[in-house]
Amino acid sequence: MNINFPIQVYLVKRKRDGVNLAVKTFDKNLLLKQDKAKASLISEINIMRRLDHDSIIKLHDVYESENHVYLVLEVLHGGELFDRIVKKGQYTERDACTLMTKLLSALTYMHSRGIMHRDIKPENLILKDVENDWNVKIADFGLATFVNPNHDYLFKRCGTPGYVAPEVLADQKYDQKVDVFSCGVILYIL
Repeated sequence: MNINFPIQVYLVKRKRDGVNLAVKTFDKNLLLKQDKAKASLISEINIMRRLDHDSIIKLHDVYESENHVYLVLEVLHGGELFDRIVKKGQYTERDACTLMTKLLSALTYMHSRGIMHRDIKPENLILKDVENDWNVKIADFGLATFVNPNHDYLFKRCGTPGYVAPEVLADQKYDQKVDVFSCGVILYIL
């Protein structure tokens, strides 16, 4: 999400069952000053509400107060895949295969629902815990979008250089395949 102010994340415990959750907070006063940031957050919420897959971070709830918007998310303790790659240097073929199977399964699920992420990169893949190197979940849906049901292609240049498909950088029409290209870059890195 292209927001020019800090986002805070808190670890909380749900009273009714003691489950730990993460609460991501957004200052509404700052959001209202940035139309693109507001639209991006609304889009992110709408997309995440439609997703329920084991390899996609779970949005449990959204709350709004007078001054803040709160996204209640599942807690992931393993950190970014990027940091794990830096720490390990290289993945075993078996772990890379397991991780990619989970990632591609999540993308297949998203794409079948007409959603493309458009920013698949190791920083947006969060490991569920520190116990393994492959139990990853897709996060950060700030650049995600619904694909037009009439199969219109998008032209917006977005994503992270180094992971983005060539057609995006060349301002050509593109579709969900740009996410698959990004997965190929990640596989190469692994």
